Amino acid sequence: MNQYYLKLKPLIEKTLKSQAKNLNQASNLLVSTLKNDGLIYVFGSGHSHMLAEEMFYRAGGLANVYPILIEPLMLHQGGIESSRLEAEYNFVNKYLKNIKITQDDVLVVVSNSGRNATPIDVALWAKKAKAKVIVITSKAYAHLTPPSHPSKKYLYQLGDVVIDNSLPAGDALLSHPKLKVKFAPGSTPLNIILMQTVIANAINLSIKQGLTPPIFKSGNVPHGKEYNQTLFKKYHKRVPFLK
Repeated sequence: MNQYYLKLKPLIEKTLKSQAKNLNQASNLLVSTLKNDGLIYVFGSGHSHMLAEEMFYRAGGLANVYPILIEPLMLHQGGIESSRLEAEYNFVNKYLKNIKITQDDVLVVVSNSGRNATPIDVALWAKKAKAKVIVITSKAYAHLTPPSHPSKKYLYQLGDVVIDNSLPAGDALLSHPKLKVKFAPGSTPLNIILMQTVIANAINLSIKQGLTPPIFKSGNVPHGKEYNQTLFKKYHKRVPFLK
């Protein structure tokens, strides 16, 4: 019953320790974005898209988050098709052309393998606009299979800050002697812990620098909805999902 937790817990502790410097650098990029009144763009395809939803419109989370949610890449329109499109060079650019990322913004792009063309295209799009790029990936995946992007680059090679989640290739954490395949993936909980750690640290750092970070309250606590109205008014024109 507890095997998944017992496997995940030391992995979390190991990663928080080994990636402490990178996590802090990522937090400082978010602080700079807050200073510049910029936005935090978040992208992942497949199951990694959940990190964009986790960060967006979150009670206790930052309000200046722009989730890049592209439905053909989010599984519910077809898992096999989503995987095919994730590997397709230039597929995502028709969606990105209407999103105005700038040098005052930061992009968080999440891909466990870091080899597919779509996350790499998103990272290159942000870098072209001179936005900073935070990558969350597993370096254990790198070089197991060739990247599908024509540049022959892996995602970790494009990050201004790279957070290695320490997950094994294949993601699954548990095994059984009667099974030929591992099970119980760890990327979703681990990546969320890493990103929420970055955000919490960024909030603390921004307060130390005299900023008041824009943080949503829960709409289910007294006066929460009224409090959030100010943040809606500030960001709804820049973040179209805030409707």
